[in-house]
Amino acid sequence: YNVPTDGSVTGSVCSNCKARQQSTDFNTANIIKERCLQRIDLLSTTDRSILQSCAALGQRFDLSDVHRIHKGTETFETIIDVIDTAVAEKIITEVFDEDNSLVSNDEHLDGEENNSVFSESSQQSHNSRANNRTFEFSHEIWRKSLLGMMLKERRRSINE
Repeated sequence: YNVPTDGSVTGSVCSNCKARQQSTDFNTANIIKERCLQRIDLLSTTDRSILQSCAALGQRFDLSDVHRIHKGTETFETIIDVIDTAVAEKIITEVFDEDNSLVSNDEHLDGEENNSVFSESSQQSHNSRANNRTFEFSHEIWRKSLLGMMLKERRRSINE
């Protein structure tokens, strides 16, 4: 720094200060990534597999695509449970917009009595809307951590 006699500071930040800041940023990023990996390691094999599929689909993904990937190996209810848990854990968030807003169960009631019994067509409509829910990872580090734990062959097969 050049310090003039009037007390003002001119010049640029010293290279040692920049290097220390970059080192601190790098260390912080590594600590966050390590914490994410630790949390992922605590997941069951099924939970991790479903979330890895989500990661392979992209930063933003549709529930219907996750269901398509796991059809025959996991039930839709299992997938919903894993997704809901990931939302509660703030790993992913649900995306809401005009085309993808959640619908109240009251809109699907079977008419005569307000008794929460779904008609067959209402149940299909409800399942269709539930299946079209969209989610995204709360931070790219979650997605990258999950992808880093996947075999390349599995990633390729999901994206085909």
